[in-house]
Amino acid sequence: MTAVLPHTPPSLSRRHPARLGLLLVALVMGFALVATSLASFAGARVASAAIAETTAETLVRSVRRELLLAGEGDLDATVAGLVEDLTDQGVRFVGLVERDGTVRASAGTALDDLHLGFVPMAGRRPTIASIGRNATRALVPLLPGPGAMGGRRIGAWLRPEWRRTLLVIDFEPTAARNLSGRAAITLLLSLVTAIALLVASLVFWRMSRRAEAIELQLQRDQQLKALGQMSAVLGHELRNPLASLKGHAQLLVEQLPVEQPARAKAELVVREAERIEALSNQVLDFSRTGSLDLALADPLAIARAAIERAQVAPVEVVAPETLPPWPVDRPRLEQVLLNLLTNARQASDPSAPIQVRLAIAGDWLQIEVRDRGAGIEPGDEDKIFEPFFTRRVQGTGLGLALARRIVEGHGGRISALNHAAGGALFRIELPRPG
Repeated sequence: MTAVLPHTPPSLSRRHPARLGLLLVALVMGFALVATSLASFAGARVASAAIAETTAETLVRSVRRELLLAGEGDLDATVAGLVEDLTDQGVRFVGLVERDGTVRASAGTALDDLHLGFVPMAGRRPTIASIGRNATRALVPLLPGPGAMGGRRIGAWLRPEWRRTLLVIDFEPTAARNLSGRAAITLLLSLVTAIALLVASLVFWRMSRRAEAIELQLQRDQQLKALGQMSAVLGHELRNPLASLKGHAQLLVEQLPVEQPARAKAELVVREAERIEALSNQVLDFSRTGSLDLALADPLAIARAAIERAQVAPVEVVAPETLPPWPVDRPRLEQVLLNLLTNARQASDPSAPIQVRLAIAGDWLQIEVRDRGAGIEPGDEDKIFEPFFTRRVQGTGLGLALARRIVEGHGGRISALNHAAGGALFRIELPRPG
C-alpha cells in the first residue's frame, strides 16, 4: 500500500503562476520601454538630419544673397562679416573655394580639410556632409540655378571663372544636436530603467521563492510535530496490549505439542505480534527524535557496527585508510545506516553486494549506501523521505523519514538518486561544526 503526504500545499502551489506572471509583466514592460525609446531615438535621428538639411539650405540662401548683392568689393571682409553675423546660428566657416582647392575668400576656421569631392555644379540644394561628431558641411555652387534668387538679377561683377567656384559653409547644427542628445539620454535612461526593472523582478523572484521555501518548511515541521505527537500516543497505547498478546501467544506455543495444528497458528500470532511490535518501535523512534548528543566518533566504526546489526552480507566497504573522528550522535547515525542497509538488502538480490562508501569532501563527511536493485522511480527522489510514503506492500514508510530527521538534526543532508551503473544510491553529508 502506498501512502503519500501532501508534498506542496495547494495555497502555495497557486503562487507559482502569479510569481511567473509578475516576472513576465516586468519583462514585457522593459521590452516595450526599450522598443519605444529605440523608435523615438531613430525618429530623432531622422528629424535631426532633416533639421540639419533645412538649416544648411537656410544658411546657403542667406550667404548667397549677401555675396551676390555685395558686389565685387572686399570679398574677405564680406565673408568675415557673414561669419560674425551667423555665429549664433552655429556657423564656423564660410569659404569660396575652387574645384582645385584654391581658396578665393574665407573667414572663420574650417572644421575639416577642404576635400570637396563631387558637387553638382547646377544644383540648387546644397550637398550635406557630416564632419566630426557634431558638425556639418554644406557644399553648393556659388552661382545659383535659374530662379534660385527669386528672379533677382545676379551681380554683374561675377566673372566667368566664378562659375566654377563652390560655396562652403561649416556649421554646428545646435538644434539637431540637442534633439539627438535628448533622444540618446532618453534611450539610455530607458535601458537603465529596463535593466533595473528586470533586476528588481529577479530579486523579488528569489525572495519570494526563499519565503515560500521557509513557509513550506514551517508547514512541514508543523505536520511532523503533529504526526510525532500522534505517533507517540499510538505507540504507547499499542505497546502494553501488544506485549500481553505476544506473551500469551508465546506461552501457548510452548504448551502445544509440535504435531498440533493449533501450534502453527499460535506461532503465526507470535510472528505478527513481533511485526506489529517492530512497527510500534519505529513509530516511537520517529516521534521522539529530538536533540542530539554529539561526540567525536570513528565514522568507519559506526558503519561497521550498523552492518553487523543489519546482517545484510555481502557488503563492500570503500573508505580511505584513515578517517578523522567526526562529531555525531553515534546511536542515531548508526540507526540511520541500519535503515539504509535494510532497505538496500530488500531491494537487491540476496547474493548481490551492497556498497558502503565513506569519504571526506572539504568540511563534509560523506557516507553512501548503494544497492543493486531496480532503482528509484522518477519523481520519487524526494517523496521517499516523506513519512508513510512507500511503494512496498509491507513497510511503514518511516525508515527514510526517520533517517532524514536525524541527518538534518546534525545540520546535514540526505539525498537519493539512481546510480549510473544501476541501483539506488543514498548519500549522507554531515558538516564539521565550525
